[in-house]
Amino acid sequence: MMDHAASHFLIMSERLLTISSYLTYCLLIWMTRFVVIKSNGLSNSILYKMKNADECTETCSILLTLGETKSLWKLKPLPAKNLTFIVAPCSSKVSWSVRWYLPQENTTIDSVLKEGNGQVIVEETSDSLMYVTVTRRGFYVLALRAVKADTRVFLRSVEDDDLPPFLQVNQSSHITIENRRKGTLTFHWSPSVLDPKWTDFCVVVNTRGPYHSFCAANEDKNALSSWTQSFPDGGHSVALDPKWKKYVTAWKNVAENPKNYFQMKCKVGKNRRTFKNFTEHVRYFVDIFYRSNNVTYNFPLPYASKTFVHQEPSRLIKLRDGKVTTVDLTRLHGKAVFKYKTSRSTVGNLTFVIIPCKWAAEIEVSRQQKHQEGVVQHRAQITNAYRLTLPHVQPHQIISLKISYLGNFDNSQHSSNIEVLASTNSTTLSKFPVLPASATVYEFKWLRTCRSVTVGWVPVKRLPSESPVSYCVYAFRRDPDDDWDPSPDQCKPEARTKDISSLAAVECHRYSAENETNRTSPFVMTRKINRLRPNFSYSIQVVVKVQDGRSLSYDRLAVQTRRSCKSLTMS
Repeated sequence: MMDHAASHFLIMSERLLTISSYLTYCLLIWMTRFVVIKSNGLSNSILYKMKNADECTETCSILLTLGETKSLWKLKPLPAKNLTFIVAPCSSKVSWSVRWYLPQENTTIDSVLKEGNGQVIVEETSDSLMYVTVTRRGFYVLALRAVKADTRVFLRSVEDDDLPPFLQVNQSSHITIENRRKGTLTFHWSPSVLDPKWTDFCVVVNTRGPYHSFCAANEDKNALSSWTQSFPDGGHSVALDPKWKKYVTAWKNVAENPKNYFQMKCKVGKNRRTFKNFTEHVRYFVDIFYRSNNVTYNFPLPYASKTFVHQEPSRLIKLRDGKVTTVDLTRLHGKAVFKYKTSRSTVGNLTFVIIPCKWAAEIEVSRQQKHQEGVVQHRAQITNAYRLTLPHVQPHQIISLKISYLGNFDNSQHSSNIEVLASTNSTTLSKFPVLPASATVYEFKWLRTCRSVTVGWVPVKRLPSESPVSYCVYAFRRDPDDDWDPSPDQCKPEARTKDISSLAAVECHRYSAENETNRTSPFVMTRKINRLRPNFSYSIQVVVKVQDGRSLSYDRLAVQTRRSCKSLTMS
């Protein structure tokens, strides 16, 4: 009997506990109804509104004026599921906070808020997406305030066992860019792991700056669309068309500057989009947002972003064996790609002669067999005439030479041309002198007088079978206050020699490789330049010329004669 009574007691206790829990839940629900009634008849929705706030459904849109604070509250009756609040500012930074209250019986929401003893869950200021997940039951109050300018804010609350799946998606997907044709680019990104076939991707490309939220981009899109609808001849390229100048007022300088650009494209399930009308050397911002078509999780979120400066793909320039090709890099935006294709009978070494006129360049040479990837053979930075030999070239190979200038050059002062020769013929190559690694002219200062200077340089290398070369040493008068640039214009090394007004002296002599036959180390050639004036500044230039061939210049040297012609004597 005792066991039966105890068992009956336990069963009744469990039932009473269940009934008690149910009554507690009903009481909490009743309190909620009471709070709603006592709070000026506020409607019961997913996010309950406070004073002057918009009525919210699953996603709230609230307009905040600068300095104004709006609050919303939500009841979480049971701690069974997590509650996540999501805030997405549009066009300006928003300060937001979440406070937690555990209301007592017969307490109104107004009285709870007046007490001000809620526990702070989060306080943050940002113009990007923000969210927080809470677990305890009770009242949660969100306070929103615009801190820099008027802005619209989108809010969302989600109840789930874990973090909402659409917030778990990796938001750092890599964007790759594919050049299709002039001014046209295709953007690729990795598909979403969250319903990849049923995910909307929206791609926004603009020149103003990155978008931290989809609503900010959508506001600009709607503004442009309203201008286009008012003036239907414009189409989607309103931001690029100067005829819209008098209509566009909200977006400053859009019509005046054709580099301003805004386009948005959305597509279900696709992980690539193509855009047109890109301008060379303009910085663009790409932002990708995604949204699942699942009704529960259709809040648009950032997915990937990228910043780039648009560069048109380089045009291939064909090289012919033994023929010099001259290219103006200004027209090619500072980059050029040369291609040399070997014939069926090509065997041996292929030599490139690269002559930048007056600037530093970076070169890259790659070798590619038919239907195979190219392999980089050589990289270098050059500041003067440069020679490169590729050994053991085979038939049907494609040799690519990429050249790009380093730094910035001023077209009004510097020549932007470059000369390139590719040849397998030694006779053709012998017409181009090979400057030493350091094409420097030196002065022997202890030999300096009031009317002369003595200079020296390392001669070019020549084979006995090759044509002789001649050296001419020029002295030009110069103003010591002028900016000094030692780099010569290799495309026109003798151009200045025709300037009789500044030419002070010139000495030329012929040199044969026979003089160097038995030498094991380089020697220095010297020349004394006479007929100069006391205390004058001069520019010395040494030009080497191959008989019936090309001329090249050593780096220029700045010198100054002695002030006095009196001989120094020992006292």
